[in-house]
Amino acid sequence: MSIFCKVAGITFRYDAEQPLRFAAGCEVFRGFGVTDVQNADFEIVIRDTKHHEKIEATKNKFIAQGEELVDFSWSVAQTDDGTDCITVDYDNNPTCHWVQLQLGERGGTLRICRRDVADTEVNPYIFPLFNLMLSRILNRREDFLIHCSLVDYEGVGYLFTAPSGTGKSTMARLWRDTVGATIINDDMLAIRCDANGNAVGYNIPMNYYNDAPKSVKISSLCLICQSAQNYIKPVTGAEAVMRIMTNTIYHPTDKEIISRQLSAVGHVCAGAKVFEVGFRPDGDIVRDILQQKL
Repeated sequence: MSIFCKVAGITFRYDAEQPLRFAAGCEVFRGFGVTDVQNADFEIVIRDTKHHEKIEATKNKFIAQGEELVDFSWSVAQTDDGTDCITVDYDNNPTCHWVQLQLGERGGTLRICRRDVADTEVNPYIFPLFNLMLSRILNRREDFLIHCSLVDYEGVGYLFTAPSGTGKSTMARLWRDTVGATIINDDMLAIRCDANGNAVGYNIPMNYYNDAPKSVKISSLCLICQSAQNYIKPVTGAEAVMRIMTNTIYHPTDKEIISRQLSAVGHVCAGAKVFEVGFRPDGDIVRDILQQKL
């Protein structure tokens, strides 16, 4: 059994070995499903396993269906032959104990340790495994994932990035409510360069809400912060690259990964304008940005 989904211009093919079967309709991919087999360029094979090795990893949480907090830890390592090993270990996930992906250049194998071995239904979008996998694939293409919000206003893309809780989602809503802009994503997206070298932002499947594929060419990247007064000032050179870099998502297991990430961010910063934007949470900042034609 196979399914296909297209995210950030990359088509993924998932093959499940019997007796495993995919969740009906693969709702987690929502509008990201595609059926064009000819465009498939990455393949994941899903295999079940009962073996488990504990890992030293980064602790985190995410909200599963029904708003239940699910604890998990994750790690990324690389073998001598260049294969990535991505492991996610769950404390209270209702369906699985852990998942592990062996990721190569053209595909990989996903191992799943289920809580109920009689349950043969598998979910192809396993959070945060898909995001971790996507960040590795994008890095190999000199593209990247970044924590940000992105809006499309009359065909122009405005990106807002900052640490969590600073106001990325608030800024996106201000643009939507003030001038009717389209929110591409309000938390995370993929940035890829098109054939002309332009940076394009793509939304990715989210664990929190239904969505459909959207993208827009990025004109400005804004490093936002909360401020008593609105202000906008340009950021250039190495400072711009490093400040954007701090909000990208990657796993520096070797020098090549770091080098590719720096190169990708540097290329985007060279082709788009970077600003520091301090703002109050009202529509004035939207009008200020448009007036200054960032």
